[in-house]
Formats: sequence, structure tokens, C-alpha cells
Amino acid sequence: MNRLASQLKLWSVLSLALLSIGCASAGTRLSEIAPEVNATFQPEPSLILAPGDTVSVQFRTAPEFDHTAIIERDGSASFRRVGRTECAGKSLEALQEELTSAYSKVFDTPGITVSLSVPAAREALLMGEVTRQGAVPIPPHGLTLLEALGYAGGPRRDTASVKNILLVRWLPELNERKVWCIDVRPKTWGGNEQIFISPRDVILVPPKPIVVVNTWVDQYIRRMIPIPLTGAASPL
Repeated sequence: MNRLASQLKLWSVLSLALLSIGCASAGTRLSEIAPEVNATFQPEPSLILAPGDTVSVQFRTAPEFDHTAIIERDGSASFRRVGRTECAGKSLEALQEELTSAYSKVFDTPGITVSLSVPAAREALLMGEVTRQGAVPIPPHGLTLLEALGYAGGPRRDTASVKNILLVRWLPELNERKVWCIDVRPKTWGGNEQIFISPRDVILVPPKPIVVVNTWVDQYIRRMIPIPLTGAASPL
């Protein structure tokens, strides 16, 4: 969980989000909000780099400089001759463009190709009033919100408030994060609509009721999530 949690930049927004989106009352019904959430779903998560990914850099005119680099927990990777570069949250195309510019100061015609050689496991993070907190792997065929909750052993019957679950998603193409408050009680499911989970999503199941918001934020956010990434390209 620590590897995934190191990507998170939450506490500055969630303390406000809990108040602003009205999570003291019921969130939006799952069946109603699913289309909106799924419109931001990332069907090809491997195209967005994340900590743990290994990228390969190949030089067409200087193959002796070919090498690989692992994206560290802080979102950066070390590349030969140009040093550390922020990678997490960027597409391969964006990173290749940035490295081409950096290597043009080292080589006359760098002609580099950047590829994802070893992808890290794609995971979401589930926190709060569930049986098992931690990272939830996302299989190739996909994962729904209800399946993620089931994977964690389900919400705790006596303490979890399933009518106001928070789903936090980083949208790298917009350089922003989105927070939804979702009511997942069985009576809200309706139809065939399901919410699909993207890599690096954070699912937070609050206790019932949220009497003191700041206490809950301190317990589940500030104490569990380390210092977040900085910079415009930091992923959630």
C-alpha cells in the first residue's frame, strides 16, 4: 500500500471535499452517477506512467547509451547523462518529447525512442471502514466499485456508511482530481450501470455518521498518506 499511497496528494482537497459535496447526507445514487464517473475511466492505463514502471530509452544513433530506468516512489526516474526527470502521470509520448529535448543538449541528433518495458501492477487504494484496507489489484478484464469493495471484504457492517463513499480520481489530461460522493446501498444499484475503477483511484469508506469531519480526515488521510508529490504533473 505504501508504494501506491506515496503517489497521493489528498489531504489538501479531501477535508474541503467532505464538506463541499455534502457527504454528511447521502451521496448520489450509484446507478445515477455511473455514467459521469465512467466518462473519466482510463481504459488504457499503461499509457499513463506510474511509480514502479520501468521505461526503456533507445538511441538510434548511439545504441551504446541505451538503458532502462525505474520510476521511483516520488514519481521520478534517473536517466543517463540528463539525471532525474519527473515521469509519473505523463504519457509515454510526453516523456519522450521531454527527454528528446533534454538529450538534444547532449547529442546533436539524439533520435530516442521511449517505451514501457515492464509495467508496474495497476492498483487502486481502498481505505476506511472496510474489512481489509490497502491496495486492490485491477485485473486485465477490469474492476467495478462494488467488486473492489468485495475484494476488501466489504464495508464493516456496524461502522461503515455506504451511502456516502468517496471515490477520488486523478485526471492527468486535465491536470486535476475529481471527487465523487456515492451512495452504494443495494437499493441504489438499479439497471446494469456499474462504476469502473481506474488505476490509482482512491476509494474511501467513511464511518457512520461523520460527526467530526476533521477527526476522520486526520485518522484516515494525514496519518496514512505520506508527503505528496509536488509539481503540476503529480498523479493522485
